[in-house]
Amino acid sequence: MRIRSLLPLLLATLLLSGCAVVKKVDIPEHVPSDPLSVSPGTKLEPVAFAGAIMNIKRGQAVGAYYTGYAPNSMNICNLNSAGEFTIASGRHLVSDREGDLSEYFYEVLDSHGYKTVGDPKLIFQREEELAKAKFKVAARITDMKINICNIYNGWDGANMHKSQGEAWMAVEWSVYSSMDRETLLRIPTDGHYLLEKPTGDGEFVLFAETFASAAEELAADKDFYKMLSGELKKREPRKPLDDNELTVAGVPLRDMPFKSTPERVVDGVATIILPSGHGSGFLISKDGYMLTNYHVAGGLDEVKVRFKSGIELPAKVIRAHKLRDVALIKVDLGNAPALALRAAPVKVTERVYAIGTPRLESLSNTVSTGVVSALRVDDDEGGLPLIQSDVDTHGGNSGGPLVDENGNVVAICVAGYSTDASKASIGLNFFIPITSALEYLRLRVVPAEE
Repeated sequence: MRIRSLLPLLLATLLLSGCAVVKKVDIPEHVPSDPLSVSPGTKLEPVAFAGAIMNIKRGQAVGAYYTGYAPNSMNICNLNSAGEFTIASGRHLVSDREGDLSEYFYEVLDSHGYKTVGDPKLIFQREEELAKAKFKVAARITDMKINICNIYNGWDGANMHKSQGEAWMAVEWSVYSSMDRETLLRIPTDGHYLLEKPTGDGEFVLFAETFASAAEELAADKDFYKMLSGELKKREPRKPLDDNELTVAGVPLRDMPFKSTPERVVDGVATIILPSGHGSGFLISKDGYMLTNYHVAGGLDEVKVRFKSGIELPAKVIRAHKLRDVALIKVDLGNAPALALRAAPVKVTERVYAIGTPRLESLSNTVSTGVVSALRVDDDEGGLPLIQSDVDTHGGNSGGPLVDENGNVVAICVAGYSTDASKASIGLNFFIPITSALEYLRLRVVPAEE
């Protein structure tokens, strides 16, 4: 395992004089769980590490650079540098998915037979591996106790640049389902590590090995195992909303080529302005009803909508379905340029166009084209339908329409694959069929005569 300085993560303060006595803090008892190893042939869903944050109050003393003799020697602990061990800042990131702690996480889970993806040791195709993760795990460090002995020579007081000590850590693990787009489990564990042999960069080794001990407890947790094996089902029922059906007055299907009058369609697509970032949406009625994704607007009460003309209006979130990832919003408009919705299913190789605001708000109403590549479902259990297309989409396109050659909406942009950190489209993009979106929102759109 790699070893790095602990200083970017934690900070010791309140240095005392050499004659002061600093006692160790009490270390809570840790009772290791019986190890749980995966039997050969057991199918487990792939899991990835999302990162770890420290969630301990800033300035809180959690340990000590204590005084006295080093264990099993005549060397001295923390000569002229004894003091409290405190947290440098409050809630902050101590490891992202590529940080040092991620390697400890992967080594622990791999040793117990779990199927992990996205190990930072991989050089090539890591993003492609991460895209396979059905579950992501994040760690929140909620408490810690640590005693550290930085060793000084007992004869001449020289700093030996080695450390030993003992630590305990409480961690809450959040298990997030990429398919359900929600956290399904929160598992509290604790870890303990005794570093007996003085080691260079011993502070980091102590911190990381204690984290690894907490990860051992996660690997031994029966609910975690059951979740990844499919034995523990915590998904909401895959069914439409319980709300009463809402009827909206739509517009008739277009029968002229989209490219002959593209503005008649493009003008009905808008940018959804969010507190952080943006998405896309489109009008489905002249009185201002719009569709977008749940992950764009569904978790909010109100969003801002900007149209091609530059006009910005508030929009109220009317209803949303998290698993289907669709939301209905409403702006105060009259005679709006609504898009027609096509109920007839698409066919593979059919020409389609995506419209939205990729990456930057300044790129609003961008049109890209491709073909329907395949008709899919979203998981291995006969889940919700998806349309796969090679039409080019990027972050910000979410919630925008996919239209046919006449400009009629056939689907809503929802997700896509990329192979690197740039998140560039590689032609594997997915769309929610418009009929499925309406079904799950309990929405009936009745075309009115123009």
